[in-house]
Amino acid sequence: MSSPIHDKPQPRPAFSRLDATRLTQALYGLTGTVNELTSERDQNFLVTTEGQDQFVLKIAAAAERRETLEFQNAAMSHLGERVRSGFIPQLRKTNSGADIATVEGEDRSTYFVRLLTYYPSPLLAQVNPHSRELLRSLGHLLGEIDNALEDFTHPAAQRELKWDLQGALWIKDFTHHIDNAEKRAIVERLIHQL
Repeated sequence: MSSPIHDKPQPRPAFSRLDATRLTQALYGLTGTVNELTSERDQNFLVTTEGQDQFVLKIAAAAERRETLEFQNAAMSHLGERVRSGFIPQLRKTNSGADIATVEGEDRSTYFVRLLTYYPSPLLAQVNPHSRELLRSLGHLLGEIDNALEDFTHPAAQRELKWDLQGALWIKDFTHHIDNAEKRAIVERLIHQL
């Protein structure tokens, strides 16, 4: 079996806003406005109900493993029970009580679907200034999350990810894809320092 780090990237799901609206209604009994969000692998939609509750409908890439989503769900639940100083998204079950729904796309591929609670807030990059109080609060929240995850385990937690800095040297075989010679040199210099 090949490593997920080196597998060919899978295309994102291609559900329309209308598809997402129908899924939200059929699976969760929710109506309201649905708008697509930016995402890398999954397809995400912001759902705002008529009562102004907000959720994110997440449609996983067809290649996503169910165990990975179960791991994410378990981590959110674990953090939700332990973290008090910040918002941790939580899973909303389908009308039939499932954590993860399965749907078929127009391409006949099977996709996993979840609905998570959403808390609207600005991105840290959009907040100015970064006051001491803000940074202290952020540090406290991150420490609380780190503390809460100390005793968390899940069978699907041990996997390779491109974003895991402990395995970042996979990039050395791909630096030739950086067209800008100056930027490529910076990356190659950093790789040689490791």
